[in-house]
Amino acid sequence: MTLTLPANPCFREVDRSQKRYVVLMGSAGSGKSVDTAQHYLLRLMQDKGRNLLCVRKSDITNRDSTFGELTGALYRMFGGKAGRYWQVNLSPMSLVCRHNGNTIIFRGVNDERQREKLKSITFQRGKLTDVWIEEATEITQSDFEIIDNRLRGELPPGQFYQIRLTFNPVSKITGLRRSFLILPTPMCSPTTPPIWKTGLSTTPTANEWSGASGWTRKGIGFTAWGNGGKPAG
Repeated sequence: MTLTLPANPCFREVDRSQKRYVVLMGSAGSGKSVDTAQHYLLRLMQDKGRNLLCVRKSDITNRDSTFGELTGALYRMFGGKAGRYWQVNLSPMSLVCRHNGNTIIFRGVNDERQREKLKSITFQRGKLTDVWIEEATEITQSDFEIIDNRLRGELPPGQFYQIRLTFNPVSKITGLRRSFLILPTPMCSPTTPPIWKTGLSTTPTANEWSGASGWTRKGIGFTAWGNGGKPAG
């Protein structure tokens, strides 16, 4: 099957990244969630043995965010034929690729019970390889470490673990955000252009986001994209 899909070229490099952490900051209309949803559907259809966990602080909010974005992308891609390629389950929410059995599930970290459930996630085929944390500024450092620790163990050749964090620009830097990045002050304006960061090196776009800083975590590199509210082109 060959698909020809519209995609914002500014996300090309981030979607190609195989680094453990991918961080996307952008305001409403920046396209980060739309791109993330389409990216994961394509990745799971192409790569057998990958499975995705979508996380919000409160699990119920997944229905109108990550689940909504993924099912919306699914119907944009396949229209009325979507059911041929993906099985969509409403309760509990999940998406299963009919071609290879790769699965997308949805969880929260709002209390100890929900956090404990993350520790026992298994799949019929393959392992948990990918995590999408939407509105990542809502979760705590300890929440993140529980999720991060789930991605471990040997993978088949060519596979890799990856966590993608998406969130809106906010003025207060605490908890998880402080672990990942140091933002310039004042906060990004709607005209701030994006910048790419891969590991500790920077490759700026034509208009450099001056004042941005790199970051590390456990010595593992990052790919990140920042957009201070500039709509997707």
